[in-house]
Amino acid sequence: MSGGDDPYTSPERQVDSDPANARSCLKALLIWISPSFAVPLLVAICGAAWPLGAILAIGFLIWMGRISAKDSSGSALVNIPLQTGRVVIYVVVQLVWIPLFWAAVVLGFCALK
Repeated sequence: MSGGDDPYTSPERQVDSDPANARSCLKALLIWISPSFAVPLLVAICGAAWPLGAILAIGFLIWMGRISAKDSSGSALVNIPLQTGRVVIYVVVQLVWIPLFWAAVVLGFCALK
């Protein structure tokens, strides 16, 4: 009989994450909103070398996506591999969100006139 089949042993307790280490709303907000400002800035800084700006912007989005897909429990015992699908979804959503965000900003200013 293995340890899991023994009715006299107590079940293993799951590692509870410390509430102080839990992901805060501010961190999640920064991860999702900061690319709206950083990506156009990276492309604008590169100016004439727009392919370099596009590569830097995509690299920044992948980096932020990796941050958002990491385990945020703060426990050293939890070793969850990086979820590539979440990173891809993050990058695609950001590539759709950023132009929509700036179009709404421009339309908002145009509506004021």
